[in-house]
Amino acid sequence: MRWRYLIHAMVAFVGPATGIAGAAEPDKSPELCVTAIRMAVVDYDESIRFYTEHLGCTVREDRRADGFVILDCDGVAIVLTEAARKADIEDGQAFVRVNFKTRDLDGRAAAMKEAGVKIIRDDRSAVGRYVVFEDPSGLRHNLKQLDDAAQNPEGTGIYDVGISVRDMTKARAFYERSLGFEVMTENYYPPVYPFKQRGAAFFILSDKDTKRPAPFVYGRTARTGLAFGTEDITAAMRSLKGEGVRFLDAEPLRTGPVLHAGFADPDGNIHEVIQHLESPDGGRAVSRAADITWLEGRWVMDMDGQSLEEIWTAPMGGTVIGMFRWERGSKAWLFEFMSIEEDEDAGLVFRLRHFHRKLVVWKSEADGPLTYPLARGSENELIFENPDRDQPRRFIYRRDGDRLTVSFEEPDGKGQSFKYSLAK
Repeated sequence: MRWRYLIHAMVAFVGPATGIAGAAEPDKSPELCVTAIRMAVVDYDESIRFYTEHLGCTVREDRRADGFVILDCDGVAIVLTEAARKADIEDGQAFVRVNFKTRDLDGRAAAMKEAGVKIIRDDRSAVGRYVVFEDPSGLRHNLKQLDDAAQNPEGTGIYDVGISVRDMTKARAFYERSLGFEVMTENYYPPVYPFKQRGAAFFILSDKDTKRPAPFVYGRTARTGLAFGTEDITAAMRSLKGEGVRFLDAEPLRTGPVLHAGFADPDGNIHEVIQHLESPDGGRAVSRAADITWLEGRWVMDMDGQSLEEIWTAPMGGTVIGMFRWERGSKAWLFEFMSIEEDEDAGLVFRLRHFHRKLVVWKSEADGPLTYPLARGSENELIFENPDRDQPRRFIYRRDGDRLTVSFEEPDGKGQSFKYSLAK
């Protein structure tokens, strides 16, 4: 189909990326996906400085009044919450770490060390060299330079999340059978099993030199874990309890627009299952065109002889109008016309239509535009979704300062997305 061709062309231009993940349709046993990396830290300001200065993250949402701050690392959300005391991780203990990637491991590690960051050791894995470092809350992570140079970003990005375990047989059964994730390959064991990506990031299990359980005290000490998203947290908890998962919260807790409940793996690593609500009061946080003035303006990106341009008008009469133009080889290659309009029954609705250079509409859209109701909206973010669409399933608009990131997802239910980032 033509959409498949466009997705492949977009990937060739800007490369694949991961974004906000979508859970599968709820059923008897709701499918989980990784929606974010969760870090409990002892000091918000200190942690924000650390991850923005050393690892290139940006602040997506500062909602510490609601109990969390969301950082963005190349499209992957890192959710910070507060802990009472630092983590005390020793060699040989199970813990969860983030593997950040870079193309200049030696230079970045030297700069971090000069700035006072504790570098624990350097080592090598099957895919590249890395150094182990400690953040201000005592959490350990890796900075990695992959042997495949094409995968290393100019700055930093997230490669995967590592989960250390003592007994690989028990751990694999937990993440594979109880949580429902699929092993990607067995070629790297020992010491690791990578699991297929479903959502924002993929993760690996490692039993190298791990002898003792994780030292974290739920709700007290700093820790790192994964946030597994679902559209029905009650059904997910019931299903997971049936699989023997040990929950640390008897019932879901509510923090701002999120329901969440902590659980532990067989080695004491603490994760969460979460459900995003549309807004803290249960309704849409965004419901009118006047709520999305942040989208207004001209957004552009130039790279490799190609140009992307997207223009959005100010709200007027309950509608905002958009135009997208893609130039390749000094010629206009693709036009899109878009609108976001208030609908009495559906709330805000996103409509999109594609045209060839001479404003001839695509044959696949001759009967009308693509239509996507607003699934969730908040300040600086809009998520439009049509579960009945063949492709794509979902569009996401997110503003971070003077950058606008646009993602669209295929209907595989696994959260895989493609994105481009424009500057104002």
